[in-house]
Amino acid sequence: MTISTVGKWTLVVVVVVVVVVVVVVVVVVVVVVVVVVVIKVVVVVVVVVVVVVSTIHVAIGTHALSGATNQRSNCIDDGTIAWEKELSRPGRCHDRHGDGRLYKRKLTDCEEQ
Repeated sequence: MTISTVGKWTLVVVVVVVVVVVVVVVVVVVVVVVVVVVIKVVVVVVVVVVVVVSTIHVAIGTHALSGATNQRSNCIDDGTIAWEKELSRPGRCHDRHGDGRLYKRKLTDCEEQ
């Protein structure tokens, strides 16, 4: 059984086309897999960074707002000035009148003397 010259070239062209198609498909699959993996890694890194930064921010904010300062929205502002020696926490709510209610402390320049 002999193959003519035209038949040989047809066979060569078909083999080359099949090889090129297979190589292109493999390259596309590899590129897609790499892109998906890179996207997943980037998403994980972003989530970790956001969680760490928000945790640090919340920790700093909680430390800064610790104590009775958190009760500020529940304080009663009676318009008077508290003349107290303990000025370590300006703006802190406290029971100035001894009636069990929390009042805002207002500081003036006179209190610092």
